[in-house]
Amino acid sequence: MQMLRSLDADALPPYDIRCLALVLFRPVEYDIFKYKWTQLAGRVVAQNAALGQQDPRCVIGTDVLLGMGNFAGLQRQVALESLVLDQCHRMGMAALVQTIEMAALKESFAAVIQGTHKPFLQFAERLTASVERQVDDLNARQLVLKNLVRTNCNAECRRIIEALPGDPSLPQIVQACARIGATGYKMAALATAPQLAWTRQQGGQQKQENSQASKKQGKKVQRGTNVICFCSRCGGPNHTLDACRATAHASGQPLLSLGNGKWSMKGRRTQTQNSFQGPEPMEVFLAGLQPAPAAQQVSMSAQQQQSS
Repeated sequence: MQMLRSLDADALPPYDIRCLALVLFRPVEYDIFKYKWTQLAGRVVAQNAALGQQDPRCVIGTDVLLGMGNFAGLQRQVALESLVLDQCHRMGMAALVQTIEMAALKESFAAVIQGTHKPFLQFAERLTASVERQVDDLNARQLVLKNLVRTNCNAECRRIIEALPGDPSLPQIVQACARIGATGYKMAALATAPQLAWTRQQGGQQKQENSQASKKQGKKVQRGTNVICFCSRCGGPNHTLDACRATAHASGQPLLSLGNGKWSMKGRRTQTQNSFQGPEPMEVFLAGLQPAPAAQQVSMSAQQQQSS
């Protein structure tokens, strides 16, 4: 629409109107434009018939208005009378606008609302385009725009508009609020940036602390589960034969009792005479091939002397 308004300053011949339509519309839309253009040309010719004989427009036909037949050339079109050329221009622009409005998605102007941090200029452009498509009368269009600009803007711009003296025009309202929307948006973005950075920093520190804590916990678990030796009786870890109380081997097989031994005050089993007097198997130590406990070494030496 803005481009058409800028081109509306000078009278365009039918050749230029057709070129604009080819640029603006897709094939189906272009066919609709030609249909509307032809319809408008027929109505204009019927209206021109009521004009006086001295008016050059009363004798033209649709070929002149549409630039067809003998008037298809550009040189012939620009040589037309100014009144005829102006009528060709107005009719062609009307066909372009009608086709654009039909092809565009119609948004009710009452639903065009400025967001909290949206620039006011973008809101005003959307609202103006929507009102232009739906309100034909120019005076009514201006009244609707001024009313909706006040009611559909955000709270910040509404305070600015209410503070303006007198009855400000639409350009004055736009000029007063254009910088407000953009500034508010930038300030909101700047205000949230440190918070986001702080949140990311805290999240990174928390992840690092959790990682260090898990590593320490893993080390503690590893230290607590180190195997120093295995019992030669039950195959269990970290205890010797004289401290073994297991009733089953680590493989699941049941173990025989060590006799009718009794537990001493120190918690060690003392063998009775009915117990088996065979040599005790040596304990298997894994940590650096440590020697057997002193009590076990004394027992083994005594057994060797008896056997000899």
